[in-house]
Amino acid sequence: MMKNVIHLLTGCCCCLLLCGQTTRTVEVADSLCGQAGNLMSEGRLGEAVEALLEADAIYSDLSLQAERLERLTAAGKRLAQRHGDWRSAQRVLEPALEAAIALGDSAALSYLEMVLGIVHFRQGDHAVAIELMEGALTYFESVGDSLNQQKTLINLGNSHLFMADYYNAEQRFVRAANLAAARGDSLILARVAQNSGLLHFQQGRYGEAYNDYILALEIGGDRLYPLDRGEIDNNLGIVHKAYGDSARAAARLGAALATAESLDHRDLKARVLNNLGRLAWAHGEHTLAADYFERSLALKREINNRLGVFNTLFNLGSFYQTRGDTARAWEYFRQAEELNQTLGYFLGEARLHYAYGKLQRDAGFPEPALDHLRQGSKLAQRLAADDVLYAFYDTEASCHLLRGDTLAAIRALENSLELIENIRSGIDIEADRELFLTKMLPVYRELLQLQLAGGDRQGAYETFERMKVRNLLDMLDGAFLVFETEMTKAELARKAELESNLRLVKQEVRQLHSDGTRGAAPVIDSLVLRQQRVRGELLAFEDELFLRHPELQLQMGKGEPIGFRDAAKLLNQNEAALCYLVEEETTTCLVLRNQGRRQYSLTPYRLQVGREQLRASAATIHTDTDFFEMSRLYTQLIDPVTISLEGVERLCIIPDAYLHALPFQAFLNPATERFLIEDYAVYYVYSLSTLAELRATGTAGRETVLALGNPDLGEQGMVTLSGVFQALPASEQEVQAVGSIYGDRAQLFLHNQASESVFKQYAAAHGLLHLATHGLLDEVNPLFSALLLSSDKAEDGLLTAREIITLELNADLVVLSACATARGVLSEGEGMLGLSRAFFGAQVPTIIASLWQVEDESTRILMEQFFRNIKNDLRPAKALQAAQLYLLNQTEYSYPFFWAPFQVFGDCE
Repeated sequence: MMKNVIHLLTGCCCCLLLCGQTTRTVEVADSLCGQAGNLMSEGRLGEAVEALLEADAIYSDLSLQAERLERLTAAGKRLAQRHGDWRSAQRVLEPALEAAIALGDSAALSYLEMVLGIVHFRQGDHAVAIELMEGALTYFESVGDSLNQQKTLINLGNSHLFMADYYNAEQRFVRAANLAAARGDSLILARVAQNSGLLHFQQGRYGEAYNDYILALEIGGDRLYPLDRGEIDNNLGIVHKAYGDSARAAARLGAALATAESLDHRDLKARVLNNLGRLAWAHGEHTLAADYFERSLALKREINNRLGVFNTLFNLGSFYQTRGDTARAWEYFRQAEELNQTLGYFLGEARLHYAYGKLQRDAGFPEPALDHLRQGSKLAQRLAADDVLYAFYDTEASCHLLRGDTLAAIRALENSLELIENIRSGIDIEADRELFLTKMLPVYRELLQLQLAGGDRQGAYETFERMKVRNLLDMLDGAFLVFETEMTKAELARKAELESNLRLVKQEVRQLHSDGTRGAAPVIDSLVLRQQRVRGELLAFEDELFLRHPELQLQMGKGEPIGFRDAAKLLNQNEAALCYLVEEETTTCLVLRNQGRRQYSLTPYRLQVGREQLRASAATIHTDTDFFEMSRLYTQLIDPVTISLEGVERLCIIPDAYLHALPFQAFLNPATERFLIEDYAVYYVYSLSTLAELRATGTAGRETVLALGNPDLGEQGMVTLSGVFQALPASEQEVQAVGSIYGDRAQLFLHNQASESVFKQYAAAHGLLHLATHGLLDEVNPLFSALLLSSDKAEDGLLTAREIITLELNADLVVLSACATARGVLSEGEGMLGLSRAFFGAQVPTIIASLWQVEDESTRILMEQFFRNIKNDLRPAKALQAAQLYLLNQTEYSYPFFWAPFQVFGDCE
């Protein structure tokens, strides 16, 4: 080992001129070291290094090896750990190592080997780094230095990690964790968790990486150094970027950049700039992205972070490739490849093959493209890098299509989706899973269209189900919830504290109104910010709470879509499922029928209406339900498929994208001048897999009604940051009508008794729940959408979606007789996220909800008719159809605005 250490020192500069100094004394050398410290504090690291090397030359001439060792070790450690300047740190630490050898100081020598090992690792010299750190580890083990053993093991693990030696990386992390646990060292345990996150992320196990980083924050607590927090923020930003959560990614990366700049840690700053470049690129901010990448590249070259240089060169090549500048893309990739020949970075080699494959494909050369992709995918398979491998298969599919080999393209896309769903199954937080899958939707869509083109209709339908259902099935299983019975006392206390903080903000909003200062913009802005902060703390607590309960994590990702035949069996012979898939220019509709005698059919249609027109229709339909628009939508979305609807009386609509916001029942047949509801009963589901799950939901089936209406919202109305909500007198009559229909089987609550507390107390005892009140949509976070009820000392009167999901209800049917309760935040993969979906999470199979702001009196009449129909044993879709036709035939309420907003969601039986 000593021979190798001495070899490392070859070429070490230790005899620089003193720039005009004529006296070479220890005082001059000490003064130079002091100047170097000041220069480092000012960020003038290059000048600091020159001063240190001048001082070293004096110490060396005076044979003051102990002084050399002490001063240069401290300065080199600062350059490495505090500033992340690996080139400068190496220049200073190598003379210190020479001094340790001259003194025969084994302890100092081993410590310097450990630190220099980190420096070489950061510069991409992994083999040298491992050799140095293994030598240091041997010494620390021999003298029982547990702390330095742990530090060295963590850094050894990182070196193995970036050489794609995952087994040895994990072994080193485990050994470090065991030693830290024995010593009770929470800081080291936090760092192990953080580095385990790097391992899991590099393998495409995003969920485990996220958990590791959160665990590191939790374990480390106040002991974490600012640099540790900066590293974790940076890593969490990368995870959120991978999920597609740009807002949280930007917040984490912004915090990491602020930390790096405050510490003047150049390595962290360079890496954060690179990640900010990738985020800006994803947002289409190309000028900003290029600036971030170039700044990162310059800084990485300055500090000699060669692996970082490779990554940014690769990002720049990919950036210009997507912008069509192939010449610059090739040049950056060439530089990255040249650098990687000295790095031996296997994952980098795989990524380069991917880049070259895409360039060859785009140039129209599928065969050489496939050669690169196959070489790269073999490396990615060896590295178990699922997040890289799925992209290989996706690109491989496009090459097969260029060659005219559709079957090979289908196989490649199926391989890609298998890996995507493996990654997804490891993501514990529902919102993150949903965001990740939204990014992956193009792969599902491409596979579905190829299957249709190849005549594999059954396979196409099953791909449709896979695309639609994953996260909602998990929610229906209740897999992401942590119920209070499973929480510790400390967790319950923290939850109560956070919920109390949220109530206090709402009370301040009401007080603001009563003080007559509601127009004071600065005060309102302050409350908005506070509300966002308090909500964020509550949601973060719930995410972390879930991560602490591994018994619930085991359930994640277990929801499985049903197959083609099982889906068709859910349909009666007199009904059809219309499954829509919206593309940019066209829309695909799959019509599924159960023909009886084990005969099932699926007929695909390509409809001439695209995303942009449907977006415009959805934006105006609730305020402008004119007959021309209703006729146009019928012509585009229904008329082409009517040939497959012979004998059909009921339609199961499975919408996509902006179709979730459209009232199919109000589409007008221009040939017959009849609305769709006049020919068919209509109901909506997210997918037939979710319908199967809802029908399997066991409820108490009680034939009793709980109805709440016209809650007491105060003399001035209930004040929220979304506005002021007044009393609803017609809803009182609506509830009383329900009571007259059901008699002693109905339990009614009005005014101050129509409270959130009452609902939570009595809801589980009834099979039919009716809420006639205001609905409040939260477009920022749909989990905070709410139904407005009366408040009391225990509850604030806002029954939020996140509260509804946690309720254990036994209802067969929930009627939300309020405004816009069917609307929510649109998720491309999962539909509308809001109140109606929350009741599905509470195990309610059927929900009646509205698409827009409803009129009081027409709603009262509609609901009275609906409940009479339910009482007379009509099923929900037929009962609502009959009630809507009743209003349609009343001259005063014949316009769709009055009767069309309410829809049946879920099980129509």
